[in-house]
Amino acid sequence: MEAPFPLVRVAAADPRERGRIIGEETRAGVIESVAIYEETFAHYTGLGWDEVRVLAGEFAAPIEAYDPVMLAELEGIAEGAGLDLGDVLAINARSEIMFGLQITPPPECTVFFAGEGATADGHVLLGQNWDWRPRTAATVTIFEVDQGPERPAYFTVAEAGVLGKTGFNEHGIGLTVNALISDRDLGEPLLPMHAVVRGILNSATVEEAVAAVVRARRGASITYTVADAGGVGIAMETGPGGVEAVRFVHPEDDLIFHTNHFTCTVPFRDVGIEAWADTVDRLATIEGFLGARRGTIDLDLAKEALSDETGHPDSISRFVNPEFHPVLQGETVTSVIMDLTALRAEVTAGPPSANEYVPMTPEFAARASVR
Repeated sequence: MEAPFPLVRVAAADPRERGRIIGEETRAGVIESVAIYEETFAHYTGLGWDEVRVLAGEFAAPIEAYDPVMLAELEGIAEGAGLDLGDVLAINARSEIMFGLQITPPPECTVFFAGEGATADGHVLLGQNWDWRPRTAATVTIFEVDQGPERPAYFTVAEAGVLGKTGFNEHGIGLTVNALISDRDLGEPLLPMHAVVRGILNSATVEEAVAAVVRARRGASITYTVADAGGVGIAMETGPGGVEAVRFVHPEDDLIFHTNHFTCTVPFRDVGIEAWADTVDRLATIEGFLGARRGTIDLDLAKEALSDETGHPDSISRFVNPEFHPVLQGETVTSVIMDLTALRAEVTAGPPSANEYVPMTPEFAARASVR
């Protein structure tokens, strides 16, 4: 079957060259990403893009301090796409900048983890619906990236121009993310979530993935759900800051579910649960459906769970509400279910209840299976 989004395969150990190739291959998507966020910021705040780029430039130093390879790759993406580094930084720091400017966009993302004891065949499944502005569908790209011998190859479904998103690597480390908002999200120039995501995808173990989160001084509230092919799974609910702002959610009966609010007790105000009424309903729906089927969960049941339309249009499989302004509209841009045991994924373009999942197996899966 044809890939649901453009598929870009890149093999380059030098980060600047890797970024340049990515930028060239996805130039139209990166330029569209800039246009989308220029429109978004202008609508919510009235800021011009030059002003946004100034704000974004403050995130270069935290990225370089966390991992200079990432900044070099971003410089390469900007060069390859024919853009300024500030344009690419703004895309990667859009969550931090938006929430810091008190922008409350549509809610995004429903996530599940099902470990060996919860699935029918003992495979480890990790899945996510990514809900965001429909216009971003034009920028979504499937990346298979070989970073050379020093860092793992990875597969990710992400907007063109960002360092990574939902995906997994050759070691069987998988990742999903959920947006959160707290009253501490002030737009401080700390590490953007897309850099944290890449740090996780660069990890060989869950322990390294956890360290990639807790060692960072992060700029936004995000839940990172991480799992491995051996069945270990954990969600990290994070507020802005360092290790002191991380709360761990461990599996219950080999299952984890998450949407867009803090489920742990936190020492700050959960703005997301106040702003996004459906986050609680979506969590209850997927938890009730898959939780009742523990031990029998397979790809078909996972697809059914992520295709649920309870509360339509603000459902797990989210649809556009035509009553909203175009900038305020949200829908499921893509649904991704990863089988970490088999190192493969199934991906939709659009809400899964209205679109077919397409199986995707990265080239590195064959190499990894030999090991």
